[in-house]
Amino acid sequence: MKKLIILFIIPILFLSFSSYSNSEDLEQCPLVLPSITSGEYSKVFSGNAFNKRLNEILLSQQLNEINSETLYNSYLILAIEGLNGMVEQNTGLPYDVVRVGEGNELIPVDKKVSGLEIGLQILNLVIQRDLEIMTDDQVLLKMDIVLNSIDKAAKKNGFLYDFVSLPSLNKHKLSNVSDVFNSGYLAAALMIANQAFEGTVVSDRCQLILDEMDFNFFYSNNGQLYGDSNKGYSVGQFGSEVLLPAIVATSTDNVPDSVIAPSDSISIYRETYTTNEGEEISVIPAWGGQIWTILMPLLFLGPEVENPDTGENVIAGFIENARRWVEIQIDVADKLDLNIWGWSPCAAVSSKYIYDSENGVPGLEQYGNAGNPRNNPVAIYVSFLALGVLSGYDVASPQIQATLENLEAMISLNPDVNNSNYGFLDSITQDGEVSPFILGLDKGMEVIGMFNAYRRSSGNQGIEGYFWQYLEENGMTDTVRELLGQRSKEILTTIGVENM
Repeated sequence: MKKLIILFIIPILFLSFSSYSNSEDLEQCPLVLPSITSGEYSKVFSGNAFNKRLNEILLSQQLNEINSETLYNSYLILAIEGLNGMVEQNTGLPYDVVRVGEGNELIPVDKKVSGLEIGLQILNLVIQRDLEIMTDDQVLLKMDIVLNSIDKAAKKNGFLYDFVSLPSLNKHKLSNVSDVFNSGYLAAALMIANQAFEGTVVSDRCQLILDEMDFNFFYSNNGQLYGDSNKGYSVGQFGSEVLLPAIVATSTDNVPDSVIAPSDSISIYRETYTTNEGEEISVIPAWGGQIWTILMPLLFLGPEVENPDTGENVIAGFIENARRWVEIQIDVADKLDLNIWGWSPCAAVSSKYIYDSENGVPGLEQYGNAGNPRNNPVAIYVSFLALGVLSGYDVASPQIQATLENLEAMISLNPDVNNSNYGFLDSITQDGEVSPFILGLDKGMEVIGMFNAYRRSSGNQGIEGYFWQYLEENGMTDTVRELLGQRSKEILTTIGVENM
């Protein structure tokens, strides 16, 4: 099959990433090293040139005077720096949670990492290569360190434990299972890296790791996927972050199609929200009324996937459902007369790390508890997920504009929410109280969301381009498109949309 080549041409208004990718501060490294010794990670990219260029960017313009493309640049480069700063240097992997200290240093709170967070770091490296923040040689060296760590990390049934300790890479003390969620997103990132670094040893190593994962292990007799290696429960795909692992399982290991397009025996639910103006909006509900479970998998799929035979967008149902979820979040803030929106699990604003898991929109729960939006902190990454998913979806223009205004409102409430070295912190209250924590998962979603939005603002594909390229090269594009198309039509029917 003819290979697809994606050429990323990035028109940057005032950034010149190449000006520091060739800096003397960046040590030139060989294409691929067979092994990496402790401490060599930090030699690849000292950060001095990055910070110098970052300061030039932020001082060159006032954020409220520049257009959206430049705004994306300002947010994106800070987010990348933040995720880079969370990396444990011997393993090349990001800490799950860090706290910003009094000297603006990052302090690990719990020295562990999940498979999903490893996947997000892989995508962070792909993005830095594509933006020419680092050269191919430098990124490949970092990828080599990450892949070495994956090889060494503790596993169960061929999959990483849901958390491994850093820097030992042993099973974390609180971890007893491998799970389909973390495993599926790590696999998707490896698929993307396989294409992004095609023709290198790194690409081959990504495929070898993928070959060692067999998602048939998670297949349940009810036609769905088990949530974890204990096989005590199965997870549906409607309104679920497990949509992407289901696609991965079907396309890489021939897991039955039912995990993407369930049979008639699997129910699909609908909830209806009434806006402040009395309009009814129907959506597919999610666990705990949490929007991130709706948006997260769509970062990897794009706003439009065309069926070449019919011209239909086979993920129209997913994207429209996502747009409605964002519209509802915006309306909740209006209805309750609140300053900002973005309710989803996040770090609490207290000095002691607490994860606010009951944080969503009441009435949109399929299961679980959404909590109270008046009292819950706002998860900042929700805005970046919205931008990364909806950018390129014309119908969502009002929601995209409202999302940019939401970020500006957060900064107006408390400028410290957007840290000068690491980008946005994890959460903020309606009174402007800011969390001192940054979560690896949330910062990773911020990076990918902003990259997708920035790329599409210049008419290019986001990270989804590599994902579909991998499916194309492995002869799975038609199958996945057909299955997603079936589900999309069912979603549209359920939420009351015709002729989309």
